[in-house]
Amino acid sequence: MLHSLSFGTKIRGKGPLSLETHISGRLLTAITFSMLANCPFVDARCIDVVDVATELPHHELTPNRTGVSYVYDLEKEQYLISWDREHQRGGPYGPFTLTRGCAPARPRWESSEFLLFQAGCGTFCWYLLALPLANTAEQHQRFERPLAFDQTRNLLAYYYAKDIIRIKSLLTGHEQDIRTMYECETASGLCFEAVRFTTTELQYTWRYNPAGRILAVSLHDQLIDSE
Repeated sequence: MLHSLSFGTKIRGKGPLSLETHISGRLLTAITFSMLANCPFVDARCIDVVDVATELPHHELTPNRTGVSYVYDLEKEQYLISWDREHQRGGPYGPFTLTRGCAPARPRWESSEFLLFQAGCGTFCWYLLALPLANTAEQHQRFERPLAFDQTRNLLAYYYAKDIIRIKSLLTGHEQDIRTMYECETASGLCFEAVRFTTTELQYTWRYNPAGRILAVSLHDQLIDSE
């Protein structure tokens, strides 16, 4: 089993974006970021000042030994992502925007079919980029505020709207919307946490009254059998 790791047009036939060593005053201002407010779901690191040599990732290797490469165009505040694994290559994907206040998307989860990247994009704002590994002709997909991923069945749970968790099969496209049992009274709407998949359910806990209670919703049959 592959190990867990802790967005839109593919560009082909074009040369790599250049990595500029000279940063204009305008760009330096643009990438002198304010810190993102802390959020329990955000694992994407946001930074104060980008240092081209040390803060921006260039090459990474996931626990499943998938190589990830980044190429930047700092003048346009954009970047591309490519991957290679077991004599297969994909990308470049993008260009993606270098978001003010946050680092580029970094690997978060991985399955046999998808490599998932997560990035922050502001207060109570983070997103996921799902890059195809098995079918490199596919375009990437972007999802706002991801919460959990079942890497065996390629099921993604993400915060779709206030008090609604959406589950999507990245393989079949089947979706299931789950309205939380209680109405969240906070401005962000993020009252649930510890979201996880079981064989037949999506489970989560409620942060406020009744705090800590484990809530479970049955998955559609199309999701349970989507391996």
